[in-house]
Amino acid sequence: MRLKTFTTGLMIFGGIMLIGFPFLFRMKPEADAPRKELAQFAVMSLSYVIVMFLVWVAVIICAMIVLRHTRRELQDEIKGHMQQFVEGAMRDHEKKSASSESIMNMDKPAWDESLDNVTESDIAKGDAGSESSDT
Repeated sequence: MRLKTFTTGLMIFGGIMLIGFPFLFRMKPEADAPRKELAQFAVMSLSYVIVMFLVWVAVIICAMIVLRHTRRELQDEIKGHMQQFVEGAMRDHEKKSASSESIMNMDKPAWDESLDNVTESDIAKGDAGSESSDT
C-alpha cells in the first residue's frame, strides 16, 4: 500500500514538473546576455530535465513492482479458487456416485436381491426339493 501511495505521489510530482517545464523557459536570458547567465540557465534547465527523467523512471520502476506484486496476489487467489472448484467438483462427483448406487439398488426387483444371497448348496437343495415336489 505504501508503494502504491509513493508511486502515485511520484506520478503527481512528475506531472507537475511536466506542466511546469514551459514556465522554465520564461526565465531564459536574452541571447545577448552574459555567458555566465546563459551557462546558469543551461545548468538549471538540464538539471530540471534530468530530475524529471529520473522521476518518470522511478514511477515506471515502482509501477512494475506494484504490478508484479498484484499479479502474484491474483495468481494465488486464482489458484485458491481453482482448488476450491476442483474439491467441490470431486465432492459433487462422490455425491453423484453414492446417489447413483442407491438408485441402482432401488431399480432392482425384490426377488433379485434374494438371489444375491443364494449359494450353490441352496441351488442344489432347491433342485432336489423341486424334483421331489413335482412327483
